[in-house]
This record gives sequence, C-alpha cells and structure tokens, in this order.
Amino acid sequence: MDAITRADHAPDPGWRSLALPGWRCDHLLWPRRADGEAGPPAATVAALAAALGAVAETLFLAEAAQAPRRLAAPWSLRRQGAPAAIGLVRTRDPALIATLFDQPGFDWTQRGQMVWLFPPEAPPCPDAEILATLAEDPPEALPATCTGLLRPGTDGDFAELATRDAALRAALLAALAQPRAPTPRQ
Repeated sequence: MDAITRADHAPDPGWRSLALPGWRCDHLLWPRRADGEAGPPAATVAALAAALGAVAETLFLAEAAQAPRRLAAPWSLRRQGAPAAIGLVRTRDPALIATLFDQPGFDWTQRGQMVWLFPPEAPPCPDAEILATLAEDPPEALPATCTGLLRPGTDGDFAELATRDAALRAALLAALAQPRAPTPRQ
C-alpha cells in the first residue's frame, strides 16, 4: 500500500463518518500531490482503481451523456452544482474506474462523487435506492445489495471506505497492498 495507508480515524477532526449498524469504516490516506492540487495523485488513482475492479462491481456517478444508465439528479446534488441528469457507470474495468476521479459535475475534490460496491453477481439495484443514498451526507441508508461504499474526504485528500462484508474489506485491503502498474486516467 505504498500509495495508500489505512487509518481508523479521518485526518479531518470535523469529518462525519458513515454510522450505519453493521458497517465498518476505514480511512484511506495518501500523500499530497506533487503539484499541490487537491485530490489523489496518479499512483493512488491507479491503486484504487485496480483494487476496486479486482474485488467488486463498482457503481459511480458520471456525466449523463457518457453513461449507459441515466436518471434525474436529486435536489441534494443539483444544489451542489450537479447537472439535472446524472449518469451511473457500473464496471469492474480499472481504466474506467479511474475516470471517477475526473467526472464533470461530480468533482472528487468537492465531495461530489460516491462509489457503491457490489458483489460481482449482484443484480443492478433500483434507481430509488441509489437516489436515497444521495439524500444525506453521510448516507443514512444504502442499497440492500451494496456491501461497500467509497466516498471522498475533505478536499478529496483521503477517502472513507465503509464495508458491511468482512470478506470484501479484507480482499480490498489486500488488493491495495499489491504493487500495480499505473492505470491511465482517461
């Protein structure tokens, strides 16, 4: 985990962690970017994308025109500047997962992104369950088939990984510990 370290507590003392029964929160920390900008450096993006794709089906917010699944954005997102329509991308492809950090309208550094994790065999969850997740920060409910959630921390400089499946948590942390070749950001 050269690019990423795990911590029990968020580096921001004002951070509000997900607090759902049966869920465990880890905080993923990484070094500051060399250019001084907020958000994860390229090595961190590559490590996260590879690890997420190796262990789970991911679902994340995307520009509606570029996504296969589209729905009307809830007010909770539109008031933060998100477009009226949002797209959802479901994938295990690390190159596509890496794009979640740069999605127009869903800025990781402004906490405008969320990544739901599902078992690979899980059917797509209903749109209403995804929209309910977006209503509050931190979410007060998650889709029934969701076994993990990754959400950006303050300024996108860390992430909270919430899991309710010990096997998913262990597999993801083990995958993050594997050395990886960089995954290109598209």
